[in-house]
Amino acid sequence: MSECFLCKNETATLRESGYEWRIICPNCGKLVITDDLYSDIKAATGECFRLPLPEPDNGYRYLRVPVADLFFKARCVAAERKLKDQDEYILVYDYKKNELLPEVGNFYHIGIKEFLDSFPATHEVLDRALLNLGRLGSGIFGESIYIFETEVKKEIPSANINILYASNKNVAAKILINLKENNFIEVEEMNYQGSFFEWKFYISAKGWDRIAGLKNTADKYSEKAFIAMWFDVKHTRGIREALKKAILSSGYLPIVIDEVPHADFIMNRVINEINEARFVVADFTCINEDNKKDDKEDDKIKGGVRGGVYFEAGYARGQRKKVFHTCRKDSASEKRLHFDIKQINTLFWEPDGESIKDRDKFIDDLKQAIWAEVGKGPRLRK
Repeated sequence: MSECFLCKNETATLRESGYEWRIICPNCGKLVITDDLYSDIKAATGECFRLPLPEPDNGYRYLRVPVADLFFKARCVAAERKLKDQDEYILVYDYKKNELLPEVGNFYHIGIKEFLDSFPATHEVLDRALLNLGRLGSGIFGESIYIFETEVKKEIPSANINILYASNKNVAAKILINLKENNFIEVEEMNYQGSFFEWKFYISAKGWDRIAGLKNTADKYSEKAFIAMWFDVKHTRGIREALKKAILSSGYLPIVIDEVPHADFIMNRVINEINEARFVVADFTCINEDNKKDDKEDDKIKGGVRGGVYFEAGYARGQRKKVFHTCRKDSASEKRLHFDIKQINTLFWEPDGESIKDRDKFIDDLKQAIWAEVGKGPRLRK
C-alpha cells in the first residue's frame, strides 16, 4: 500500500508485517502500529472510536474518541516526533504495553492514549508550533522556511501544516499570522487563497529568543540523553551497550551520534542533539594504543585526552544540563582525566571481553544516579 494510515500521504509506505503495520512517511516518520489497534481504528463505526482503558478490578471502561479528532491529533503528534528525531516507536493499546515482546533497537512502545495526550493544550499551540519551526532548518538566522498544506519538499526546509497543530489551512494561516503579529517570524511570501497554500518566511531575532526560552522549559520534559564517548569498537563496545541500557532503564532514549543518520556537518548535529537532550553521559575513556608515547599518539588525543568528549561535556554544562561522568578503570585512562574534572564524581568500569565487569551493578548505579539528579524518564513504564 502507498498511503500513510495517519496523514494519508500518498508517497508513504504502509505494509503488514506479522502482527503489526509498519509506516514510513515523509510527514510522520517511521512507526509501527500493532495489528489489533490498527484493525480496531480502521473498523470504527459511526463518529467515535471506543478506546478501552483498564480498571482496578480488571475490568475496562471505554473512552469515546471522535475518529476525525484521533487522526488529526495523531498526525500532528507524529509530525512533531519526526522533527525531534523521536519517530521510531510502536503504537499499542495502553494496557498492553507491559504484555508485549521487548523493544527492538530504538523502537519502543507508546500507548495510544499516552500518544494522543501529548497533543498541546490550546494555550500551548503557538509555542509548540514555533518550536517546530525552529527545528525545520539548520538554525542559521535568515534561513527561509516553507510551509505547505500537505506536501514536503526535501530540497528546502519545509513541512506541512501538521507541525503547526493546525486542522486545516485556514487555521494554519491564523497561527502563522499570529506568529507574524508577535514579531516571531518575518514573512517573505504568502499565498493561501483558494486551494493553494504556501508560506515562505524566516524566524526573527525575537523568535529565536522565544525559542531559546521555550527550550529551557521543554528540556525538562525531553526523553533524550546524549552519550559523549570514544567510538572505538575494540575498546568501548561493552561500555556503549551498558550506557545505553542504563539510560533506557531510566526511562530515556540514548543518543550516540555515530548511530544517528545525518547529511549535514556532524558538529551541527552534535550540538542539536545536546540541545534536545535532558542530560549527557560523558565517558572519558582514553587509551593510548600500543603504548605509544604521548608525542606520537593519534591526532584525536590532544594533551593526553579526547577533546571531543571534553567539548561535548563542556558545552552541555554551558547549557545548564546535568553531565554524568564515567571512565574505564585503568592507569592509562585515569591518569588522563584532566585535573579540572577529577574532583567530579566519576563512575568507573572495567572491561570483561566484549562486556564490562559487574555490568548489572554498573547499570543500576548509573540508573540510580540519573533518577536522583534528573528524575525518572518519560519512557519509563508505569
